[in-house]
Amino acid sequence: MIANIFIVVLLVIIVVQKLRICANCVKKVQENIAFEKGVKDLHVCLEDQIVSVKYDAAKTSEDVLKAAIEKLGYPVKGTLDPGQAGGHHHHGHQH
Repeated sequence: MIANIFIVVLLVIIVVQKLRICANCVKKVQENIAFEKGVKDLHVCLEDQIVSVKYDAAKTSEDVLKAAIEKLGYPVKGTLDPGQAGGHHHHGHQH
């Protein structure tokens, strides 16, 4: 008998608070958070100071991801629901 296995992949948008976020900061977040257990996809927006993380809820949690970002030295201001991020636009910058 094969049991059904469900993988729940959630998206959290984490807003970081840093007066000066630079390209090196983006690289630091990308290189570290991408390798956190359960992370499926990661985008860092320099302009909006937002980190969008798709993750497997069976392997990690929003709190673990926020703590990992704060450990890198970037205080987390809060999170946005994916629907709230609708105002986020791509102004010729890369994530």
